Amino acid sequence: MFGSVSMIELVYVSHAKVHFGHQDLVKLLETARAHNAENKITGMLLYDGYEAFIQAIEGAKDQVEALFQTISQDPRHERISVLWRNDIEKRNFPDWQMGFKDIRELSVQELEGYSDFMQNRNVNTHTTNNISFAKELLRRFKQNNN
Repeated sequence: MFGSVSMIELVYVSHAKVHFGHQDLVKLLETARAHNAENKITGMLLYDGYEAFIQAIEGAKDQVEALFQTISQDPRHERISVLWRNDIEKRNFPDWQMGFKDIRELSVQELEGYSDFMQNRNVNTHTTNNISFAKELLRRFKQNNN
């Protein structure tokens, strides 16, 4: 369409090279939210406390791709795997510059059916091999945090 901006959603998993404590996560989120608000990017970030992240970022294609390029070059990350990159017509996280959930805080009851995930220390392999699992995990956190 003429005059419209192409939007995408990009979801990836990565492994942090360093442990992210509470203050590290606060600083990361403050920086991400300021950047995302300025660039009209929205999304969700999940952290498992064992250095694994799952993140969904969405917005204008050029903005999301530029952000992902920056994330990919961040020396604090390794084993970055794109789970999917899709064109979207509307945002899945329209009100969140960066929703966040530290999933260490969850009980098994909050993640019914996901107890294997909570015990799996290789989230990159688990989510890369089970993309529908990552989609469902993000959907559940969005639903439970609205």
